Formats: sequence, structure tokens, C-alpha cells
Amino acid sequence: MLVVKQPSTPVDSGYMGLFRGLTSATVAPGVWMRRESWRLGNAAVAAVFGLFCIAAGVDASISGRATGANRIGLAVMFALLAIVSGAVLTRILRAGLRIAPDGVVMRGVLRTHSFSVYEVTGFAPGVRGSAVPLLDHHHGQPVGMFALGRTRLLSSRAGADAQRLQPLCHELNTLLATTQASQSATGFA
Repeated sequence: MLVVKQPSTPVDSGYMGLFRGLTSATVAPGVWMRRESWRLGNAAVAAVFGLFCIAAGVDASISGRATGANRIGLAVMFALLAIVSGAVLTRILRAGLRIAPDGVVMRGVLRTHSFSVYEVTGFAPGVRGSAVPLLDHHHGQPVGMFALGRTRLLSSRAGADAQRLQPLCHELNTLLATTQASQSATGFA
């Protein structure tokens, strides 16, 4: 039987407590955990790029600067870029981490990782270009969770930012241990 833990207070991931709801992640069982500032900021960039591609495609198809096949080729190229941008936007909005009795799922922008609760050994702060929580598991390299990390344009402070993720990783490890204990208590190991 899973002991349902009430959502904890958000674990602040920095910024001196400013924008607390946007820069923190609430750790709770069975819900998608993500940092809203990461999600909304990157989604806005993808949306703006997609809109730019649509506008450039329309301009290329109706302007007199390109002729014939060039006009069609430019319109198709920008349409394809807008479609890819829409797909990336969708993946960004869905990115996150979910820890539940049926498993641990990490949705990233490019790939989704699914693990059994018992395959996961824990979470630790790390650096993958920027500071991110790393999921350690029995089968390979640790996996970085960018939707919960501290992404910066300049990663010169990534090491210091990684240490600020320690409370978040502690809460994730506590939730993982609780979920693993409830699984072994019910006999679904």
C-alpha cells in the first residue's frame, strides 16, 4: 500500500527565493515534477522560432524576391522547420519526472526514459552542460533531468548551481525510498 505523501513545500532552486513558484519543483508521488521557469522559457523560445518560420515561409511564398521553384522550396523548408519547432514545443511542455509505484519516468525533449522503481538507485546533483539532477540506475550512465535543473546560458557557475540542487535530490531520494518500500510491502517487487 502506497503511503500518499502530501506535496512538500516547493524546493527552491535558487534565485534568492524570487519567483518561487516558477523556479522551484514540488516533489510528490505520482505527479509530473518540473521547474516551470525552464518549461515556459524554453517553450516560449520554440514558439517564437516556429512563428518566425511561419512568417518567413509566408513571406517567401508571396514576395517577389524568389521565383518559381525557389518560392515553393523556401515555403516548404520554412513549413518543415515550423513543424519541427511545434514538435519540440510539445516535448518541452511535456518534459518532467514522475515517480510512482508503476515506475520512474523521465520525459526529456528528445527522449523518454522509463525505469522500474527498483532499477533506480537514487538522485544526485551533477553537471551535464548545466546543473541537473542525475538519476542513477543499475544499467548504464546516469541520466540528467533538465526539466528539474538549473539551466543557464553561461554555465561557468554550474558546479555551484549543482550544489543548490542537493535539497531537491534529497526529497527525490526520500520519495523514491518511500515508493520502493511501499512496493516491497505489497509484494510487487
